[in-house]
Amino acid sequence: MMKRRNWLIIAMGAFLMLFAYPNVCQAKKKKVYMSYILHGNMNYDRYVRPTIWRDFPIIYNNLLDFMDEHPDFKGQLQFSGQTLNSMKQAAPEVLEHALKIHQRGQLNFTSTFYSEPVNVNMDGETNYRCAWLGTKIVEDFTQWTDGFYLQERAYHPQLPWILNHANVSWTPVITGDDSFFPFRLKGMDGSVSICIPITREKLLDKVKEAPKNSLIVIEEDYEIPSSFAGTYKRIAKFNEESKDIEVEWITVKEYIRKFGVKEEKYIDHS
Repeated sequence: MMKRRNWLIIAMGAFLMLFAYPNVCQAKKKKVYMSYILHGNMNYDRYVRPTIWRDFPIIYNNLLDFMDEHPDFKGQLQFSGQTLNSMKQAAPEVLEHALKIHQRGQLNFTSTFYSEPVNVNMDGETNYRCAWLGTKIVEDFTQWTDGFYLQERAYHPQLPWILNHANVSWTPVITGDDSFFPFRLKGMDGSVSICIPITREKLLDKVKEAPKNSLIVIEEDYEIPSSFAGTYKRIAKFNEESKDIEVEWITVKEYIRKFGVKEEKYIDHS
């Protein structure tokens, strides 16, 4: 009887070690969310138009194929109004491909100014009209947009008013500090828009430093798809090897819906 009881205790211990304990460890992992912005603007590049219209859609489609192969890779695709109209003429099949990925919840469309000028070189009225027009063109194609990208990430404190009046939901900004959560960005006149902090360097260090349930957003030129594929592979390898942190890809819209927006801040890059 005693031997039988000892065997039961040993069996229960083995069960806990094999099944229950790993699950407990898994539950204790810190989760960090990550998203990307594909910054695409083929009309802005330094090539003659026939070359751009022939070659750039192939580059764009390569990354869309990569997303088909990795359905957990979630984020945002950003085209200017001018680039989107060019794509309609040069490669409508690429836009249709992107729409299919969007429809399964993997990709959202982010707007920007009509022709992506650096906004600090424009007056306020031109800022507003260019933002409204660029957003409207993308919305007419996709039905709605999520977010607004600033060319060269140039921010000035009049932008919250401009973005609000252009019906923009959020904008990514380099904050100059260790911001890990979306926050309410206060402008010069008191207008408030949602800001998403951008991460540019030392990505894995940032993941390790990030608080639980924080959001890390990366952005690169869509014309360099290897930068996104390489980042995805680095994060996949990190997830395989890390014992205490898990990174999950997410769209910004999905993240805000899940966790909301934190504090209010004023940023001045002058």
